[in-house]
Amino acid sequence: MFERFHRPHPRRAFLGCFVGDQLFTDVWGAKKAGIRTYLVKPIHPKEEIQIVLKRILEKVVLFFYKRQQGKNGPAGAGSGAGERKGRTS
Repeated sequence: MFERFHRPHPRRAFLGCFVGDQLFTDVWGAKKAGIRTYLVKPIHPKEEIQIVLKRILEKVVLFFYKRQQGKNGPAGAGSGAGERKGRTS
């Protein structure tokens, strides 16, 4: 019964996107909701300590993501994260 709520309705396509600067909250949450995402560079250089710690982890994840994309050859449309900016879906 609950499985039908996790699928988007075919007649109600969402024609928007989500723009965020945090990989583990903004981008991950929007992708789980089925929304196209864009990862951008942070605007403000001074952030709270918990965000700074997440940014360190994001750098590690993005490093391995970019390395994997390099092994697979040229990336197709929508498969690269770029330098903390660009499309991630």
